[in-house]
Amino acid sequence: MTGGFLLLGGRAADLLGRLRTFLSAVGVFAVVSVAGAIAPSGGPLIVARLVKGVAARLLAPAALSLITSNWPEGPEGGRALGWYATAGACGFVGRLVLGGVLTEVS
Repeated sequence: MTGGFLLLGGRAADLLGRLRTFLSAVGVFAVVSVAGAIAPSGGPLIVARLVKGVAARLLAPAALSLITSNWPEGPEGGRALGWYATAGACGFVGRLVLGGVLTEVS
């Protein structure tokens, strides 16, 4: 299912524009993140997480497309992709660690 939304995100970036797709997905991601944070019960939280996951899958191809089109090939482009990968890896690991800490605290 994730792969399908990645493909849809790439196609949306092709048809609607990279920046428009990126900003729309970031906006949906932010709004749904707030909605999930204030969810009164498990049901709305699950729906918020589902929509947030879809928005993230639409966001990824647009972000990579923006990076590859705005930085030239070579050292600069490689550095930009390296920073993108580093931020993604830190976010992935950080949310696991922070989630564990918050679970233990509460």
